[in-house]
Amino acid sequence: MDETHIRELEAKLADTRGLERIEILNALAGSLRHDDLTRAHAFANEAFQLAQTGATRRMRELRALTTESGNQEERDDPAVRLYHKCRAFSLGHIGYCLGQQGKVKESNEALQQALKDFQMLGIKEGKALILYLQGCSDETRGAYESALANLSAARDLFRKTGGRAEEADALLMMGAVYLHQNHYHAALEAMNQSLELSRQGEDPNRQAHILTSLGVVYMDLNDYEKALEFFLQCQAMSARIHDKNLEATNLNNLGSLHYDLHDFGKAQAYYEQSYALRLSLHDIRGQAISLNGIGICLSRSQKYQEALDKFTDSLALLEQAPAIAVQTIVLNNIGDIHSRRQHYKEARTIFKLSLEISRQVGDRQQIAQSLYRIGKICLDQQAEAEARLHFQEALVVSEGVNIRGLALDIRMGLARACQNSGDMAEAGHHYEAALVLKDKLAGTEADDRLNKLRILHEVAQTQQEREILRLRNKQLEQDMELQRRDLTANALHISQKNDLLRRISRDLSKVLRAPAIEFESRIRDMQREINSSIGSEDAWTSFEEQFKNVHLDFLETLTSRYPKLTATERRVCALVKLNLSNKEISRMMNVAPRSIEVYRNRIRKKLALPPESKLSAFLLSLR
Repeated sequence: MDETHIRELEAKLADTRGLERIEILNALAGSLRHDDLTRAHAFANEAFQLAQTGATRRMRELRALTTESGNQEERDDPAVRLYHKCRAFSLGHIGYCLGQQGKVKESNEALQQALKDFQMLGIKEGKALILYLQGCSDETRGAYESALANLSAARDLFRKTGGRAEEADALLMMGAVYLHQNHYHAALEAMNQSLELSRQGEDPNRQAHILTSLGVVYMDLNDYEKALEFFLQCQAMSARIHDKNLEATNLNNLGSLHYDLHDFGKAQAYYEQSYALRLSLHDIRGQAISLNGIGICLSRSQKYQEALDKFTDSLALLEQAPAIAVQTIVLNNIGDIHSRRQHYKEARTIFKLSLEISRQVGDRQQIAQSLYRIGKICLDQQAEAEARLHFQEALVVSEGVNIRGLALDIRMGLARACQNSGDMAEAGHHYEAALVLKDKLAGTEADDRLNKLRILHEVAQTQQEREILRLRNKQLEQDMELQRRDLTANALHISQKNDLLRRISRDLSKVLRAPAIEFESRIRDMQREINSSIGSEDAWTSFEEQFKNVHLDFLETLTSRYPKLTATERRVCALVKLNLSNKEISRMMNVAPRSIEVYRNRIRKKLALPPESKLSAFLLSLR
């Protein structure tokens, strides 16, 4: 979020009305939606209401002016179309905000309506944005396949419409989804493509966001050194561009890195720095995330009451700025502390609340986790029958869910519940299934470690190959430039040689007018020889070979597309492509400058160029 840009937009908002106000409100909603959901939602709602009112008023005006039905006229009216366009953008932002708050049905309705509006208006950029926002909402609730489909479609549309920055955003989000699925290669590929687009667009803010995301991928690959390198790059860049929101996010990621390394003191220090920044920015959701980080560090240090206080404060903030994904995590952290302290009633209440929220958004990962936690509490309280019900439901829900070890924990819970209730046959069945899962998990973990090492090796190798290719391309560019220079030098050499030969020819002409008649025959022979060397085929053959090395397939393409061109006309085309003047071309070809004008006119006719088109521009663009 560019704070200066936000302030400028808010300053403009105070003095604007009508369509301009709606557009500024939408711009504010778009700029704030990732960092300040509450304000983004408020701006989008106001924009929607104003656009709806404006469109209705304009349609009434049109109906008052015509006795006909006027439906088509209303749809085609520029003002009505603008209002509808603004309304569709507002709906997109509203849908995104609702999705982040866990209101899946309302979110989908808003996004689908926005998509229909943009399709009706024929605005591809708008359609691309809605697909992107839908993908983001899908990612929040764990619907990864749907998220990838929408983000990929958005990316293709952004590319077609020239939205380089938006394409970079879609690729970054695709990378995040791939990471959720442990598809590390795909995640790194998408994020690196996003980074390249941002570098091409000279967008340091977006680059910094991608750097911290790459750090998260490497942290998941257990390459903490590489992850730290990216986080530090992001920290330096975010400080340089004065993006405190990004700086706070990156500090959180640094906290997570040190938490993974079991350096809980240092991790907590980073989370606290992030919280202080979020506090100064009045970023409520960001404060909640940082407080959750501080809480998990305190919990690992067995400072349970302090941790519980931080989690409770985080939850209170999330009531002001809802973020469903964060809320369920914080609730589960609170429930875990109550469980450790054997406050089973409180723990169960918290886990049930988490389960209810997860069911609302359809997040199967969190549903399975909450069901398992409730079943475990029932087991600890010797309520075996109820525990079995929760474990069995968790087992069904967890099928196909990517949570390592959860199925094993559920099976062990079921085995214990069956054993405690005297159902030894069923307990044995679950123990056997648990042993199979344990062996499989051990093998999977070993495979995982090897796979991560393999991925890191392949990524490093790919980067090395790309660097070699970059250097090779750079060398080829330098070689090509040298050949261009040689070609131009050769062209000038031919021109200068012809000038020289003309001078010699003129001198010999003077000699011919002298009284030394006995030399006449010999001098005439010399003159013929010199004249024949002017514009000689050998020189042209050499020139054409060099020309072909620099401008690959140009002459062949010219010949195949325009077979009516003569050999001389093709030579003129080659020299025009070198950006030589008519005078220079005439010298090379040993003809008068006026002849070159005639040639150019003939060429234009054979190429069927319109009067306003330049021959040189056409030939330069010909591939």
